[in-house]
Formats: sequence, C-alpha cells, structure tokens
Amino acid sequence: MPPRPMVQIVLFEDASAVPLPTLPQDVQLQLQQQMVQWIRAIAVAINQGEDDEQDHR
Repeated sequence: MPPRPMVQIVLFEDASAVPLPTLPQDVQLQLQQQMVQWIRAIAVAINQGEDDEQDHR
C-alpha cells in the first residue's frame, strides 16, 4: 500500500473521472436561498456570542 500522502493524491486525481450531477434550476435556486439563510443564522449566532461577556470561549 502506498504511503498516505500518495493515496490522497491518487484520490483527488481520480475525482475528475466522476461526472458531477446537475440539479434543475429551480432546485439550485432554492438550495442557494437556504444556504444564504443558514449562513446568516450562523453569523447572527457568532455576533451574539461576541456581546456575551460571561462566555469565556
């Protein structure tokens, strides 16, 4: 078995052989909107944590 770094290189080189699935345009748009909502929710949670002086993370 080749060393781990070589195995990882082979893994990434072989990845181009697999065709990527194409989602319908309406599904892509819906997923994009959900991703934006998720990122905004994460940003709000992070910003709220900065204001909490009792949280010593």
